[in-house]
Amino acid sequence: MTRSSWQAPLLWLAAFAGLAVFAVQVSRELLATSVWDDAWMFVRYAEQLLATGVPAFAPGGHGVYGLTSPAYLTVVAPLRALLGPEPVRVALLSSLFCGVLFLGFLSRMVVRLTDGSPRRRAATFALVGFTLAYAAPALARHFASGMDTTFALAYFTVWIMLAHACSRYVADEATWTLGAFGGMAFSVRPDLLVFTVGVPALCAVFATHWRTRNSQAAAAFFTLFVALLQSAVYAWWLHSPLPLPFFAKTFGFYGPTLRAAYDGVAIAEVSGFLRAMSALRAVFAAAVVLHPIRWWNAASPLEKALFFTGLVFTAYHAFAVVPIMGYAGRFEMPLFPVLVYLAARSLAHLATWYPQAVWRSLVVTLLALAVAGVLVRRIVAHQIAPEPPRLAAAERFDLHAAWRENGRNYWVALDRVSRLPDDLVIATTEVGMPLVLSPERRIIDLAGLNETSMMRHHVSADSVVRRERPDLVYLPHPHYAEMRDALLADPVFERDYEIWPAASLRADMGVAVRRDGPYADSLRALFAARAAETAARAVPATPAAQTPGH
Repeated sequence: MTRSSWQAPLLWLAAFAGLAVFAVQVSRELLATSVWDDAWMFVRYAEQLLATGVPAFAPGGHGVYGLTSPAYLTVVAPLRALLGPEPVRVALLSSLFCGVLFLGFLSRMVVRLTDGSPRRRAATFALVGFTLAYAAPALARHFASGMDTTFALAYFTVWIMLAHACSRYVADEATWTLGAFGGMAFSVRPDLLVFTVGVPALCAVFATHWRTRNSQAAAAFFTLFVALLQSAVYAWWLHSPLPLPFFAKTFGFYGPTLRAAYDGVAIAEVSGFLRAMSALRAVFAAAVVLHPIRWWNAASPLEKALFFTGLVFTAYHAFAVVPIMGYAGRFEMPLFPVLVYLAARSLAHLATWYPQAVWRSLVVTLLALAVAGVLVRRIVAHQIAPEPPRLAAAERFDLHAAWRENGRNYWVALDRVSRLPDDLVIATTEVGMPLVLSPERRIIDLAGLNETSMMRHHVSADSVVRRERPDLVYLPHPHYAEMRDALLADPVFERDYEIWPAASLRADMGVAVRRDGPYADSLRALFAARAAETAARAVPATPAAQTPGH
């Protein structure tokens, strides 16, 4: 057997081993408890879109721009129509389906980048397989979160392939296609506009031929035009030109407590993501650091543009964003296909600069050892690490089981509240689980992320409660301390509502019941019983009396 004949099979074995580790991790995540609370909002919007033709938050209500990714409804709504009222399966399958698409598109991108070099293709896939295995605990969560993360990854990977094709083929149809598809980032995930506008703009700067320069500049301007056009449509259709979360997070709607709660979280998430991508970063860094001048001369305008816009994107999420629900590197994940692209191109450069067989053998050996190390690490971790609480097979897709595991300390007695008639109105800052447990009930979002008047006109939560008079209020989450304090200090609220603080219920959020509400007696009985139970647990047991003489 020649030195080179064993390299490709070993690399492919490493690639498939890494993929197998990742697939096992994804399968472990496919539970009702894995769905994030915000994901239930996509299910509610999809239900209303199917029922009324507009993405609405309230049953039968007007359209609301509460989702930063309304385009994700193109996946969630068909699955909701196909599966019916099965919110857990709809949420899980939406993110899983998009995740599988993403891996398919990523594989296609690697194939295109390694045309004519089977061994480099195998090495690139091994590198991707290693990254999937190494990052599996975080990345697999997004395949079962119900959120739009994998949808954005699939879209963005296709955009990178399109940008790669357009960088090599200068024609009007390519320019307008890149601009139109890039502009859709506004509906997929607005922060991707950093790439879809910034990359062609920088390609125009780095291009050496005037036709390429003009084509890329036109693509950047057309991308921006398509994004602005969508903003105008949303302003007319959904009554806001921008997603409502933008107003909340940009203008400090919630006060300093929320920001203080997330101090350092963004940096930690960015650092964790970059650690997970260590292998891809190492290959790219090797090409740049070992031969910076060579790299600059050999790198295409697209490589340079992706690198610089990637730096801007990373800095934006590290220093300018409050990472609410930014778990498992959710906000940084679009950098994954960027790093795969840069690493694949860097392997091509390194293969040109170091053609000797000994270097290829060394790289193959290191990759194989790295994947083997990750495999052993994952197997050992599964064997000796304490197993997290898992649902019984019968409860794997049970919504109430998800509430018991994840939500009972947030929404006290919500399972029993959801059995009351649908005309009972609930107000809360954490809306996901109440939405799916009561799909026909009106839920008032005190955080304002789904209430246009609150965000656009800066209406406070206490004013909303005073105006809408909900039957039940789950007091704002501790991160919204200023909102909660303003609500409790409102004399009208104090007069009209019977309040159980969070501590009296042994919960994260307290509750308030409208005294004259039609379901006040039923609600009062629920929370009084919980408060009595909490008080009984707090009283220490009385020691047995000692008999005289002892």
